[in-house]
Formats: sequence, structure tokens, C-alpha cells
Amino acid sequence: MCSSDLLPGFLELCQPEDASLWLGELASAERRLIMIHTLASSFPVDVWGDSGWQRAPAARYRGPATHRVQAAKVYAGATINLDIGRLYQMDIMTMRVPDVLASGGFLIAERSETLAELFREGEHLEAWASVEELHQKVSYYLKNPQKAREIALQGQAHVRAHHSIRARLEQMLFDIPLKIGRAHV
Repeated sequence: MCSSDLLPGFLELCQPEDASLWLGELASAERRLIMIHTLASSFPVDVWGDSGWQRAPAARYRGPATHRVQAAKVYAGATINLDIGRLYQMDIMTMRVPDVLASGGFLIAERSETLAELFREGEHLEAWASVEELHQKVSYYLKNPQKAREIALQGQAHVRAHHSIRARLEQMLFDIPLKIGRAHV
């Protein structure tokens, strides 16, 4: 396997001092491919993204989806959207979470403390922590699309009410500096 096949265009952007970033991206891409391949052995899986996703032969590669209109249509039209974070991002909420939810899509995201602080599992989205749990939830929601739709609508309402760009900026500008200031007192 050539890393340029796994991360097209990435090597051209890297400088020697970026080796740890490169390795993190490579390991994360490989993990994502394995997860998708595992799911696609049991369920129909469509994948949008860069050409590196063509390495997941059990999944149907659909090509790139640009942000804004195309991605929102993909998120809204999918029965299930899956978020698999990068290995070095396990303690954050990826931007895919509010993007999918704001688009009205149903999401199963990788479980994290940050995700649990911002969203309620089973109400705004679903979460997974193991391959087995992910398989169980995908199977359940493929058999219960109305339940997935109800969660998606609640997730969309929650994002619009609490996680708009304005709300996030207000938190960064007002809430976070206050907490930092109090921590130093």
C-alpha cells in the first residue's frame, strides 16, 4: 500500500516536521477504512469523500461531496450517517456532528465525554464505542427508520437552538474566558 493512495495529495503538503501528523492521519484513515469495510460486510454502505475511500471495496464509493449544499443533501438523505473520529481526536466533537444534525440527518457518532456534554444519546443522536455496538445500532435503526427520523428531528432542533455559529461564538467569547479567569483566581 502506498500512503499517497491512502491520503491523496497529503504527502505534497507535508514538511519533515509534520511526521507525527502524517502518521496520525495514516493510522486514522486505515482505521476508518477497516470500520467501513467491516460494516459493509453486513450492511449496504455508501461512502462520499476523497479518492482514498475507493480502498473500501465492500462499500460503494460515490465520489466527493463538497461542503455546504452537496454534503447537506447527503447527510439529510442518508438513512444513517456515521462519524468515525481520527485517533488523535477521541476527546472532541468533530464538526461532522453539528453538520449532520443541522442538515436533519440521523447520526451514529463515536462516543466521547465531549459528545455526552453537548448531546443526549438516544434523543439527539446515537453513539457507539465498539464495533459490536455499532453493528447492533446500525441493524436496529435500519429496521426502525421512523425512530431514526424522530431522533434526527430532535437533533436538528437541538443544534439550531444550542449549537448555531452564533451560540458557539458567544460561548467562546464570553463563557470560556470567564471559566479561565476563575481558574486562575
